[in-house]
Amino acid sequence: WHIKYPVKGEEGRFVIVATTRPETMFGDVAVAVNPEDDRYKDLIGKKTVNGTEIRDISTIIDYVKNENIEIVALALPKGPATDIAGKLVECGVKAFWNFAHTDLGFSDDIIVENVHLSESLMKLTYRISEKANKNK
Repeated sequence: WHIKYPVKGEEGRFVIVATTRPETMFGDVAVAVNPEDDRYKDLIGKKTVNGTEIRDISTIIDYVKNENIEIVALALPKGPATDIAGKLVECGVKAFWNFAHTDLGFSDDIIVENVHLSESLMKLTYRISEKANKNK
C-alpha cells in the first residue's frame, strides 16, 4: 500500500509512504522522510493536512524517547526492521505490533505481536474453500 499524505498549505504536494498496514495511519504521530530525498527534504518541519508532522528520519528515535512512546506499530521492509526495533527498545519501547516481514524476538520484557498477513490470507482462503465444499 502507498498512502499519499497531502501537505498542509501546499496544494498538490504529497508525502507518499509505503506500508503493509494502511489502517495504522490513523494513529500516526509522525511521518519520517530521508533528508537526502529531493522530493521531500523541503517538507521537513511541515505538517500533513491531518496535523501529522513531517520529520527527518534521523530524529524519530529521539522523538520516541522524548515522548515516552511505549507501543509501536512497525510496518517496515524486512531489512531494517530488526535494527530499528532494537534502537526503539533502547529508547523505552515496550511493545511492538509488528507487520514487518520478519519475526521480532526480544527478551520477555518486550511484548511482540508478529502479524503475518500472507498466513491470515491463506487461512481465510482455506476457510472459504472448506465452506464451499460443505455446501456441495
